[in-house]
Amino acid sequence: MFKALFSRKDKPIEFEVVIEQEDYYLSIKAINNGKRLAFITCVIEDDNRIMIGDIRHAQSKYFNHSIGSAMMKKLIEYAENNDYRELYGNLSVVDSDHKNRLHHFYNKFGFEIIEYPETKDLYYGEIRRKI
Repeated sequence: MFKALFSRKDKPIEFEVVIEQEDYYLSIKAINNGKRLAFITCVIEDDNRIMIGDIRHAQSKYFNHSIGSAMMKKLIEYAENNDYRELYGNLSVVDSDHKNRLHHFYNKFGFEIIEYPETKDLYYGEIRRKI
């Protein structure tokens, strides 16, 4: 069980992180009392790699309170325990408004950030992490 504190006046909210797999789709969810606070969607590409598709929070108040970090730790643990060799994903131009925060998040977990010289298919770069 994890806890997130939303302000000094708020009581910490407890949440659990679960992984659900259906075929080649992997979903990492942060849940509080049956309510989804945030999730990471992934695709298992092959026996070696998992592609991170999207990280979403149910409400903006859940940003920057360790929920995304708890989910990413769970994903990395899952990849290590199941013998995957790489996590990777694309950096979308729709996230350009919070690029610094995004780069900080991925750097914290050991991802290599590769920015393209020019935008490719709505992506400005990619992330990669060897397991």
